[in-house]
Amino acid sequence: MREHSMREAERNRFLAYVAHIAVLAAAGLTLAAFLLPNKDGWRLESSHLGIDGYSRARFSEMVDGSAFKPFVCRALLPATTRFIATVTPEQVKIGASRFVRSHHWTHSAFKRLGWNTSMAYQFLTASLLMYICFVGFAYYCAKLAIAASRLDNNPLLLPFLALLSLYLLPPFFRYISYIYDPPQLCLYTASLYYLARLKLTRFVFFFLLTALNKETSILLIPIFAVFCWTSIPRRQYVALLILLASVHVTVRALIFRHFYYNPGNLIEFTLFDHNLSLATLLNMFSGSGYFALLLAMACWQWKQRPRFLRIALPFTLLPLIALCLFFGWIDEWRDYYEAYPVVFALAVNLFYRINPEFKKHGNVLQEEHPNVRLA
Repeated sequence: MREHSMREAERNRFLAYVAHIAVLAAAGLTLAAFLLPNKDGWRLESSHLGIDGYSRARFSEMVDGSAFKPFVCRALLPATTRFIATVTPEQVKIGASRFVRSHHWTHSAFKRLGWNTSMAYQFLTASLLMYICFVGFAYYCAKLAIAASRLDNNPLLLPFLALLSLYLLPPFFRYISYIYDPPQLCLYTASLYYLARLKLTRFVFFFLLTALNKETSILLIPIFAVFCWTSIPRRQYVALLILLASVHVTVRALIFRHFYYNPGNLIEFTLFDHNLSLATLLNMFSGSGYFALLLAMACWQWKQRPRFLRIALPFTLLPLIALCLFFGWIDEWRDYYEAYPVVFALAVNLFYRINPEFKKHGNVLQEEHPNVRLA
């Protein structure tokens, strides 16, 4: 009996190892789908221009800081790419460009992606950073789903959910991809995970990084305010709330000031020139079934769902819809990235509730608050 248990444990460890390798491979495929331009519109009946197809947010201009506002203000990954390129010897960058030009397969790949070979090193550096972000996002998304529903620590569950989170992501790649999207997915999801676990020091750290990346980090503040109202001592609660607000305002103000003289506006009003057009309304239906299904899975048996997810979804999704209606493209699904990990965790929780076999491997999140963790 003991020998059988040991064999079972060995088999599970091996399968978990294979599953983790599969996650790394799936992240590469997700990155390829994210980067590849497609003007034939096979994704949700819509074209996809990749990361260098929009004239106001060209890759080279995002990296050197001369792109249009508000895109240039999402500065974390472009600035990191620029810093790495700056400290890299010039010969290495020249060598990367020569390598790309001199090999048929790399030159063809750059041509297919629409990338300038003179910036090969910067493109490759940014691609590596985005790949790391997709891997981080997958695991944090899986960890959020496991933590929210308090599932047992099955070694296969984490990589399986990480794979699933990547598999469901490509329908969001519509119209244009931006180089700040992968870090936003990763950092926002990590912030949600640490907040759900009340690991507040790590939450503040990832909140800072998210604020450096994109202004929608502000959505984390009301989630913290409601979720932690009765979870932590009142003095600590007030101090952290003030800290989060100060960090967000300071970081975004400094970034906006730095790019003040760049062309463009900090916000773009799109209600009448895009969102209320007949073409947009019709185009929304091309993906509405997929997203309606996800939303229905998220909201079914709402009162029985984990408290953190019931707080996070409305404070994330509803503001995003309102912002997209007036200042974005309502049918550009990437604008709802911040809601994706919450909806995914709710879908996993639903699967647990309706599947007796899955129920054997976990127990549902209780309503009492977990212990506060500051590290």
